Amino acid sequence: MNTILQNCLKNKHQFFDTSHEYYNHFRPQVDYLDGTCRPYVLKFENLTVEFESLMKKYKLDIALTKHYNVSRRFYTLRDFDYTTIELIKEVYKNDFETFQYSTCIEDVDTTQYMSTTPDMGSSVENTSTIISEM
Repeated sequence: MNTILQNCLKNKHQFFDTSHEYYNHFRPQVDYLDGTCRPYVLKFENLTVEFESLMKKYKLDIALTKHYNVSRRFYTLRDFDYTTIELIKEVYKNDFETFQYSTCIEDVDTTQYMSTTPDMGSSVENTSTIISEM
Protein backbone atom coordinates (compact mmCIF):
# COMPACT_ATOMS: atom_id res chain seq x y z
CA MET A 1 0.00 0.00 0.00
CA ASN A 2 2.86 2.41 0.77
CA THR A 3 4.24 1.98 -2.75
CA ILE A 4 0.89 2.76 -4.39
CA LEU A 5 0.23 5.80 -2.22
CA GLN A 6 3.76 7.12 -2.67
CA ASN A 7 3.44 6.78 -6.45
CA CYS A 8 0.18 8.75 -6.39
CA LEU A 9 1.60 11.49 -4.20
CA LYS A 10 4.91 11.76 -6.05
CA ASN A 11 3.00 12.02 -9.33
CA LYS A 12 0.38 14.37 -7.94
CA HIS A 13 0.44 16.50 -11.10
CA GLN A 14 -1.21 13.54 -12.86
CA PHE A 15 -3.69 12.70 -10.10
CA PHE A 16 -4.66 16.33 -9.53
CA ASP A 17 -5.41 16.79 -13.22
CA THR A 18 -9.19 17.12 -13.64
CA SER A 19 -9.19 14.53 -16.42
CA HIS A 20 -7.72 11.80 -14.21
CA GLU A 21 -10.18 9.20 -12.89
CA TYR A 22 -8.92 9.63 -9.30
CA TYR A 23 -8.88 13.43 -9.43
CA ASN A 24 -11.38 13.97 -6.61
CA HIS A 25 -10.07 11.07 -4.54
CA PHE A 26 -6.57 12.51 -4.02
CA ARG A 27 -7.42 16.18 -4.41
CA PRO A 28 -6.57 18.40 -1.41
CA GLN A 29 -9.73 19.49 0.40
CA VAL A 30 -8.72 23.17 0.36
CA ASP A 31 -9.27 23.04 -3.41
CA TYR A 32 -12.99 22.88 -2.69
CA LEU A 33 -12.90 26.28 -0.95
CA ASP A 34 -13.37 29.23 -3.27
CA GLY A 35 -12.00 31.85 -0.90
CA THR A 36 -15.14 34.01 -0.79
CA CYS A 37 -16.39 32.62 2.51
CA ARG A 38 -15.27 30.44 5.38
CA PRO A 39 -17.54 27.39 5.55
CA TYR A 40 -18.47 25.71 8.79
CA VAL A 41 -16.22 22.65 8.65
CA LEU A 42 -17.32 19.53 10.48
CA LYS A 43 -14.53 17.14 11.42
CA PHE A 44 -15.37 13.50 10.86
CA GLU A 45 -13.98 12.35 14.20
CA ASN A 46 -16.51 14.65 15.98
CA LEU A 47 -19.22 14.59 13.33
CA THR A 48 -22.28 13.92 15.50
CA VAL A 49 -21.43 16.51 18.15
CA GLU A 50 -20.38 19.18 15.66
CA PHE A 51 -23.41 18.56 13.45
CA GLU A 52 -25.78 18.89 16.43
CA SER A 53 -24.03 22.14 17.41
CA LEU A 54 -24.40 23.51 13.88
CA MET A 55 -28.11 22.63 13.76
CA LYS A 56 -28.65 24.25 17.14
CA LYS A 57 -26.81 27.40 16.01
CA TYR A 58 -29.16 27.79 13.03
CA LYS A 59 -32.22 26.52 14.93
CA LEU A 60 -32.75 23.62 12.56
CA ASP A 61 -34.47 20.42 13.66
CA ILE A 62 -32.26 17.99 11.73
CA ALA A 63 -30.41 15.02 13.18
CA LEU A 64 -27.93 12.53 11.82
CA THR A 65 -29.64 9.17 11.95
CA LYS A 66 -27.45 6.79 9.99
CA HIS A 67 -24.01 6.75 8.45
CA TYR A 68 -24.13 5.11 5.02
CA ASN A 69 -20.49 5.41 4.00
CA VAL A 70 -19.11 2.96 6.53
CA SER A 71 -15.82 1.29 5.80
CA ARG A 72 -14.59 -2.01 7.12
CA ARG A 73 -10.95 -0.98 6.97
CA PHE A 74 -9.21 2.03 8.42
CA TYR A 75 -5.56 2.77 7.85
CA THR A 76 -3.58 3.99 10.82
CA LEU A 77 -0.13 5.50 11.24
CA ARG A 78 1.24 2.00 11.79
CA ASP A 79 0.28 1.14 8.19
CA PHE A 80 2.44 3.90 6.70
CA ASP A 81 6.20 4.13 6.49
CA TYR A 82 8.20 7.32 7.10
CA THR A 83 8.34 8.28 3.40
CA THR A 84 4.58 7.98 2.97
CA ILE A 85 3.86 10.04 6.09
CA GLU A 86 6.26 12.78 4.96
CA LEU A 87 4.67 12.84 1.47
CA ILE A 88 1.19 13.13 2.99
CA LYS A 89 2.38 16.02 5.18
CA GLU A 90 3.95 17.75 2.17
CA VAL A 91 1.16 17.26 -0.38
CA TYR A 92 -1.66 18.06 2.06
CA LYS A 93 0.17 20.79 4.01
CA ASN A 94 -2.52 23.37 3.23
CA ASP A 95 -5.25 20.97 4.36
CA PHE A 96 -3.51 20.36 7.68
CA GLU A 97 -3.10 24.11 8.25
CA THR A 98 -6.52 25.25 7.00
CA PHE A 99 -8.48 22.63 8.92
CA GLN A 100 -6.23 22.87 11.98
CA TYR A 101 -4.88 19.33 12.11
CA SER A 102 -1.47 18.73 13.60
CA THR A 103 1.23 17.00 11.57
CA CYS A 104 3.07 16.11 14.77
CA ILE A 105 2.49 12.44 15.50
CA GLU A 106 2.82 13.05 19.24
CA ASP A 107 -0.26 15.35 19.08
CA VAL A 108 -2.53 12.57 17.81
CA ASP A 109 -5.27 11.39 20.14
CA THR A 110 -5.02 7.64 19.66
CA THR A 111 -7.56 6.54 22.24
CA GLN A 112 -10.76 6.89 20.23
CA TYR A 113 -10.24 4.76 17.13
CA MET A 114 -11.33 1.22 16.43
CA SER A 115 -10.90 -0.61 13.18
CA THR A 116 -12.28 -3.75 11.71
CA THR A 117 -9.86 -5.50 9.46
CA PRO A 118 -11.11 -8.02 6.91
CA ASP A 119 -8.33 -10.48 7.70
CA MET A 120 -8.98 -10.42 11.45
CA GLY A 121 -12.76 -10.33 11.30
CA SER A 122 -13.16 -8.44 14.56
CA SER A 123 -12.63 -5.03 16.11
CA VAL A 124 -9.19 -4.24 17.41
CA GLU A 125 -8.12 -1.10 19.19
CA ASN A 126 -5.68 1.00 17.23
CA THR A 127 -2.90 3.02 18.79
CA SER A 128 -2.82 5.46 15.88
CA THR A 129 -5.12 7.89 14.21
CA ILE A 130 -7.10 7.24 11.06
CA ILE A 131 -5.37 8.83 8.08
CA SER A 132 -7.30 7.77 5.04
CA GLU A 133 -9.12 4.95 3.42
CA MET A 134 -8.09 3.84 -0.04
